[in-house]
Amino acid sequence: MSMKGDFLPPQLIYQGKTRLCHPRNITWPSGFHVTHSENHWSNETVHIDYIRKTIIPHIAALRQKLQLKADHKALFIYDVFKGQTTGAVTQLLEENNILSVKVPANHTNLFQPLDLTVNKSSKAFFSEKYQSWYADQVSTQIRRGISPHDVKVDIRLFVMKPLHARWTIEFFKHMSKQEGRRIVINGFKKAGISEAFEQASKLKDLAENPFLDIEIDIESDL
Repeated sequence: MSMKGDFLPPQLIYQGKTRLCHPRNITWPSGFHVTHSENHWSNETVHIDYIRKTIIPHIAALRQKLQLKADHKALFIYDVFKGQTTGAVTQLLEENNILSVKVPANHTNLFQPLDLTVNKSSKAFFSEKYQSWYADQVSTQIRRGISPHDVKVDIRLFVMKPLHARWTIEFFKHMSKQEGRRIVINGFKKAGISEAFEQASKLKDLAENPFLDIEIDIESDL
């Protein structure tokens, strides 16, 4: 996501060694990066793949849209997670004129825009989807004459995986609308990042050293 409110297509990492572990019969929106790893965690390989296929093209398009030079710097905010902050990742970012900074450990609740607004909205969205789906499964069985004590909801992985995929697509579409953009922008505001950039923008119009013209009469203060 970006300070302007853009919510980028996400990366979904499924557990497995081949594409067979991906949910089937899902039409992914353009830009979604669907991949896998043996433990379904992000690592250097899958993260670099995401940077190449999603991040770099997005930033290039944004530079062009804003009529900026191809080497105009972009800034990344990372959590302290070794799979995303390796030397290879940093080098790839720098080669594409992207700077990266790390949020100090245990401070994401203060400085990470995702944690401040987006993650809360995400958890609420998926929780509501799951509860509604589960309640519908129960009520459907009861209407069919099954006793409430005998109701069983199938939550095995092969059932939940495509459901989660469709909910993820819905959430992405929601976050791409005006309300979603507002949530993203508020995350940067709460982290103090928007204000910092606004002040930096004002300073760029000043002289290289704004204090050169300030006369200080030391003796008068003694």
